[in-house]
Amino acid sequence: MAEKTYARGDDGRLHPRWDIRLVEALGRADAGATELWPLFGALAHIPLLLFWGQESKLLTASTVARMREMRPDMAVAGLPGIGHAPRLVEPLAIAALDRFLQAQP
Repeated sequence: MAEKTYARGDDGRLHPRWDIRLVEALGRADAGATELWPLFGALAHIPLLLFWGQESKLLTASTVARMREMRPDMAVAGLPGIGHAPRLVEPLAIAALDRFLQAQP
């Protein structure tokens, strides 16, 4: 997991392989910077599968419930005992992905 998340740079130190500005934006004090519901709503025209590590401190049960209210057609793969974020190699995740893809036209 660490090797997929960080890379050793020329300076010998580990550097994120992802845009750290994402975390900075989520940590801003103004509510508008963290309001992601409009972005979720913009996905209304595409099929969705949510992989939910049910031990996640970021993606809570109440957030998943709200997502389901907004998108009752969204498939949800609840992964017990998994935090944020699932690695997608878990047998339940693989089975859910297989079912989701087979259901697509």
